[in-house]
Amino acid sequence: MNKPDSSARADAPPPSSGGPTEPALTPLDSLLHDAMMWRALNSSLHVAELLSEWYEWYQRRQARETSAAINEAANWLKVATTPTYAELRRRRDVATTVPLTPEQIRTRAAASAADVASWADHPGAKWIMQRGYGR
Repeated sequence: MNKPDSSARADAPPPSSGGPTEPALTPLDSLLHDAMMWRALNSSLHVAELLSEWYEWYQRRQARETSAAINEAANWLKVATTPTYAELRRRRDVATTVPLTPEQIRTRAAASAADVASWADHPGAKWIMQRGYGR
């Protein structure tokens, strides 16, 4: 049985597949040779970079094809003209709630301003505002 040399180089010719004087390679020998060649190929930094770029391209292609299939399947003109449940609720609330008087609006605005002012006095508010999180 011909065993491939474990120190074989990536550019080494494959072991003989048999001839008039040599026995043919067994499937195990072929598998071992292929594994050694893959191992040598994968140890190359250039090949690793090419494989990573190919994988990134493959993911983008899959995302593009999936997105195109979704866009093709959906009738976006119909979807865009159909109101959502939230929009229907908003329309219904406009018609069913009692409108606020100007005095009620002023009272709510003053309460909201007071809430903001009380928050600004909170010890953690300065820390948040100094870091730009409150903007």
